[in-house]
Amino acid sequence: MKIKFSLILLLTTMICAQSEPIRLSKQQIEQYHRDGYLLIKGALRASEVAQIKQTVDDVINAYVTREYSAQFAQHAHGKDYFNIRNTLEYTDKLDYLIDYPNLINMVTTLMGTDIRLVNFNLFVRGPCSQQNALNNKLAMFHVDVGASYKKIANKFPMQINLQVFLTDMTDDYQGNFMAIPGTHLPQPGFKLNGYAQLPECNGYLEKGQLPPGTIQIKAQAGDILLHSTELWHAVAPNYSKNIRKSIGIRYGQKQLKEYHLPVTPHILQRMTARQRSLLNE
Repeated sequence: MKIKFSLILLLTTMICAQSEPIRLSKQQIEQYHRDGYLLIKGALRASEVAQIKQTVDDVINAYVTREYSAQFAQHAHGKDYFNIRNTLEYTDKLDYLIDYPNLINMVTTLMGTDIRLVNFNLFVRGPCSQQNALNNKLAMFHVDVGASYKKIANKFPMQINLQVFLTDMTDDYQGNFMAIPGTHLPQPGFKLNGYAQLPECNGYLEKGQLPPGTIQIKAQAGDILLHSTELWHAVAPNYSKNIRKSIGIRYGQKQLKEYHLPVTPHILQRMTARQRSLLNE
C-alpha cells in the first residue's frame, strides 16, 4: 500500500508541476491572424523553465566542446551566436515538448490537428558589438519559407513557429525577436533574395536603422511566441551582457512534405505513438 500511495503521490506532484494547458481566446486568435504573431506571457512555470534550461545548457556545452570547428563557426556566425539544429539528436529530455499540451494546443487551434513536426532547434544569441551585428546574416530580416511557398501559405496556415524563451529580454537590443506586424499577409512587390532575406528591410539595418514599423518583442523566461513563417522578422543585436537562449519548434501541415525534421531510428524508438505521428512516421 505504501508503494502504491507513493506512486500516486509522485504522479500527482508531476501533474501539478506542469502548467495548465492554454486555450487561446477569440481575441488572441484574431490578433495572430492580423499581426502574424502572438506572445503568451508566463506559459511555462519557473520550475519548468529551470529544468529545460539545465538540459539546454548541457546540450550547448557538449555541442561547443565536441562538435564546434573553425569551419562551422564561420557558417554559424560566431561561437556565441548560432543555432543547434535538430536538438533531439543531442538529448531525450526535451522530447515531451513535441506534444506538450500547454504548447501544442495553441498550435492546433491555429492550424488544425493534421500537422507534423518540421524542426526542433536551439537558438543561442550571445552579446555582440555593433559591427558584428551588421555582419551577422542570422540577424537580417527574412521569412522562413521561399516565395513559391508563400503563395501557398496565403491560402491557409502552412507552418507555424513556436519559440520558448528561456532567458529574459526586458529591454530592446537584447537579442530580441524583431518583426514587422502584418507582413505575413500578401505584400505588393514582395521580393526575396536567394536566402529568403528582404533586401528592402536589410538596407535599413546596414545603415544602423530599423525598418519602419519594426517592433522588438520583450519577453521573460517562460513566455511563448507563436509566429507565422511568412512574417518578416529578424534578430536584434544583443548589446546586453547576457546570452539569450530559446527553443524553436516548427509545425507544418502533413501534406507538405518538402520541409521535415530528419528523424534517425534512435529518436523514433524512444517516442510515444503520438510523437511518432507528429514525426509523420
